[in-house]
Order: sequence, then structure tokens, then C-alpha cells
Amino acid sequence: MENVVQQNANAPIIIFAGKCDTQSLAGLFPDYNIINIETGAELLKWLAEADNFPDLFVIDTKTPLAESKPDKLSVQLYGRQLCKTLKIDHRAKETPIILLVNRELSDEEIVELLEVGAIDSVREDQVKTLAHKIGIQVTKRISHKQLLKTREELVRIIGRAVEYKNTEAALHVTKTARYAKEIALAYGVDQEECELIYLAAPLHDIGNVIIPAEILYKKGDFTARERKIMKEHTLAGWKLLSGQTPLIILAKEIALNHHERWDGSGYPRGLKAGAIPLAAQIVALADVFEALTSDRLYRGKWSVDMATEGIKKSAGVEFDQKIVAAFLKARPKFLEIHDSFAKRQE
Repeated sequence: MENVVQQNANAPIIIFAGKCDTQSLAGLFPDYNIINIETGAELLKWLAEADNFPDLFVIDTKTPLAESKPDKLSVQLYGRQLCKTLKIDHRAKETPIILLVNRELSDEEIVELLEVGAIDSVREDQVKTLAHKIGIQVTKRISHKQLLKTREELVRIIGRAVEYKNTEAALHVTKTARYAKEIALAYGVDQEECELIYLAAPLHDIGNVIIPAEILYKKGDFTARERKIMKEHTLAGWKLLSGQTPLIILAKEIALNHHERWDGSGYPRGLKAGAIPLAAQIVALADVFEALTSDRLYRGKWSVDMATEGIKKSAGVEFDQKIVAAFLKARPKFLEIHDSFAKRQE
């Protein structure tokens, strides 16, 4: 059973798992949106369907997985299993869990529960302590979310800055990132990795900063010398992206390898088939689709149908057939993205 008290649409969301008085909770925590869910099964179902993920879980260790009353011996099992199951969801990895523990549990038993994912615990009769710890954890969570959002915006700004002299090209990095995420999802990449690909994709052409403007924005065909210079942007991007965070490591991988081809005829290293990193293959296809369906200095844009046929013909040559299949599966999403950007430019 689910009970919701919405105080403010923009307020943090706290889920209380276990039987409790929702109205009393709302009185104790007036600055938060309170959701009370009585069983573990209902909580997991709610999370699977929710658009907005909670900012904090407060889990009563007596919370059953289904409609039943746990005996003393099973209390630990319920709390432990629910924490472990929650942490499997990539969205919950950074979401704090506070355990509301039974007075009968020993300190050793509480420590065991904390080891499976909870960040803190409070005895069920210590209401003031619970309120204080909730305030601390929600503040930390909101600060973390703001930091992530700022990081995402900085990545997009840097990606667009590389193309700032050309409005259409500046949109290219944003659209490519959206397309890449849809391909990754259709391919079966896990949600967390999909988000990383989405964040890293705008930096795929960051190496273009070293390319002279007269070559980068040339309307006609490249000479052999100019083509050689253009190809240097992949290695330049790899060198520019220094850092050891998962996002930067992935961005480096994409920047270096997004012009490799499935048949080994790409650059800079002539990698072939499975030797090409998956994220780079995904961004490469998204990059090509976006380029084909947009106006360029050297040609007009193709229709979505023409671009789709061109990519299908490239399966097994330029792209892995499985990634092309994922692209075709995600095509309805591509049409939505393409049309939404087209309307913005009208």
C-alpha cells in the first residue's frame, strides 16, 4: 500500500519503507515530499515505474518483502535483502539509505545491515535523531545532484564551444549525444553506462580545436594534405582529455576511436571489428546519422529515410551489424529527436 503526502512539487522525496503514520511523518518533515510504502515488493514496483527517483530511503528493518509479519529471526534478512536489492538499481547507488532498526537488534547485527548498502542507522524510538540525520543526508544528496548537473552542463558547454563558429555544427554535438544514448539503450547497454556515453559523446570531436579554421570549415573537397591534418583531431582529442574519472576515460576512448571502421579501414589505428571499443562504435553511428541529416557547408541534408538506408548498407563494413540493428530498433526515438530539433530551428 502506498501513501503519499506531497508538500511541494520541487521538494526532496523521502521514501519510508514499512508501516507508519504518513500524516505524522509529514508533520515531522514539512519540507519534504513523503511517500510511505509498506512492503519491499511494493517499493521495488514503485521504483520501477517512478519518473522521479527519491532522494533518501528510510527503511524499517521490519519491512516485509510481501504482506507478512516477520518474526525476530527474519528481521535482519528483510532489511539486508531489501538494501541489497535497492543497490542493484544504478539510480540507487548514490541514494542514501537510513535504517530504522528494532530495539532488539544488537550492535553487531546493525553493523551487518550497514555493510550491504545503508549509510546510517537510527533506533526506532529516536525520532529527533532520525530527523537530524535525514536533514544531513538530504542536504548532501541535493549538493551531489547539483554537482553532477553542473558537470554535465560543463561537458556540453565544452563540446559546443569546439563548434561555436558554426551554429549547425554546435547543435551537432548535442544531437549526437541524444542519438548515441538511444542506440546504447537499444543495444542493451546498462543504464549507468548509457548515461556515461550520453555525457561523453559531446566531446568526441574536441580534437578539432587544433585544426586550422580554413580546413575545418572548408566548403570544397579536402586535398590529401588537408585530409591528413583533419585526421589528427582523433589523437589530439585523446591527448586533450586528461583525467582518470570514468567519464573522462570513456570520452578519451570515444575521441580516439570514433573514426575506426568495422572492416579495419578507419583511423587513426586501423582497428577492426571487436577491437573497436563499443562506446566509440555507438557514437560513430550516431555521429554519421546526425551529419547526414543536417545541412553541411559541403552538401545539403539527407532525409531520415535516405540516411537510414545508407547506414543499413554500411552494416558489416563501417559499422557492426548488431549496432546497426540497435539503431534500427531505436529509429522511432531518432525521429522524435530529429523532429524536435527541426521545430526549434523553424
